[in-house]
Amino acid sequence: MVIESESNLDNKYWTFLENFELVSIVIFSIEYIIRSIDSFQKNKSYNKSFFGFIDLLSILPFFFQSTMGFDGRFIRVIRLFRISRILKLGKFHKSFELVGNGIYNVKKELYLTFYNAFLFSNWNMLFRKSSTI
Repeated sequence: MVIESESNLDNKYWTFLENFELVSIVIFSIEYIIRSIDSFQKNKSYNKSFFGFIDLLSILPFFFQSTMGFDGRFIRVIRLFRISRILKLGKFHKSFELVGNGIYNVKKELYLTFYNAFLFSNWNMLFRKSSTI
């Protein structure tokens, strides 16, 4: 979406990005159809769930744009909600839990590191700005 706003992009990149989007939409559409059929057969309510709704909203703009010419760029942001699926993996994998515990155990050190990095970057910007005057 961000790259689409760049007007002087080579034609070969546009072609690659359009093909990549098409392949992604086909994969996500097949996944959505399989999940819908599976939930119907097992009497589950995937289509009525939050993730089912987000999955549907993530593929609909492409089909609206290709069939009706509807420009759904503003709806494409909803695709970012698919990232929340990664967070669901944390419940099932012990390694994510260990990483979370490790980060929690060193949170004071991380705060200090980020604070120092913030101060250093501000000092660096101030120094560079004053040296150009």
